[in-house]
Amino acid sequence: NLLKKGAMNGREERLGKSKPDFKNICLVLRDVAQLYVGDIIEASRQVMQERGDTGPIRPLHIRMAHRRLENQEKAADVRISGRLFSR
Repeated sequence: NLLKKGAMNGREERLGKSKPDFKNICLVLRDVAQLYVGDIIEASRQVMQERGDTGPIRPLHIRMAHRRLENQEKAADVRISGRLFSR
């Protein structure tokens, strides 16, 4: 895990950040990522239900959910060259 205590201490020294500031930034970043993933999962399940799909969430559901959140301006505006999920 990138946010483990030992890994954080090494990154703090390399970046020259004070411990409280760096830890707070990591905690906020972790929380924002968890919220984003939760929103994507929730929207993906809604897509599945609307399409009548069953089983695990597939990349198609995640792409459609991300597009919906993007259109609602709830998703991060991230531009990735190429496909997001390719085989």
